[in-house]
Amino acid sequence: MPGNIADVSTLKNSLEEFKKMGGSTELALLDAGYYSKENICLLYRENIAFMMRLPAGRKQYKELINDTLGEIESHKNFVSYGDRGIYMQCVDIDMFGNAGYAYVCCDIERRAAETKKYLKAAKEDGLQSTEIEKGVAQCGKFILVSSQKLKCSEVLPLYYTRQSAESVFGMSKSEARLLPLRVHSE
Repeated sequence: MPGNIADVSTLKNSLEEFKKMGGSTELALLDAGYYSKENICLLYRENIAFMMRLPAGRKQYKELINDTLGEIESHKNFVSYGDRGIYMQCVDIDMFGNAGYAYVCCDIERRAAETKKYLKAAKEDGLQSTEIEKGVAQCGKFILVSSQKLKCSEVLPLYYTRQSAESVFGMSKSEARLLPLRVHSE
């Protein structure tokens, strides 16, 4: 379903609407905007497996980045996805009282580009060494959370299936200038 999460009822309403159309949901691939206690608990209650990006502003995000600092960039954590090289480490986590998994990822090319940009800005801003170290530690990183434990080699192909659907929505909105069904005009 396209759209953003204006309130916590969006996911619940979308799932109910899908059920009314005769669909059954076994897996939900969600954007970071859907990360909330209410949504995650709903997915667990409905026995719907899910994967979503953990927003970088969350306390849990920073903790997971710090917990994996010394070990993520190891050859044993290397995963190829297309022509991208990514370090990925799976960590067991608590997801609002439910067992979950965090896939802490470090995109090698993105890390290099972001680090270069960050260090240049840090020098201009006169940041202290400890601030710089914290900032560099987050460069190129992202975290995906899931209700299911997967092989690291399966995580990115599954998650980026969502991106394919988003590009179809984007094309229909911008290129074809289609309006949502709820919009009526003469």
